[in-house]
Amino acid sequence: MAKRDQIFAVEYLNKNINNVYQAKIPKHKRSMTLKIKKDKLDVSIFRQLERLEKGYRTSPDKPLKTDI
Repeated sequence: MAKRDQIFAVEYLNKNINNVYQAKIPKHKRSMTLKIKKDKLDVSIFRQLERLEKGYRTSPDKPLKTDI
């Protein structure tokens, strides 16, 4: 969904999510920082399914509800 929603601040990640796995991390670091666009920070990762005439889609804005 991250790719489809274009959430990354770096465009090459939005074009090919595999770039995350192929990125070179310097030896002095143990991780890499992925920057998210400011307008995407409030978008829920887990979202409701919506029924359409021809199937289903992931809601662009409705968070997934729990049964707890």
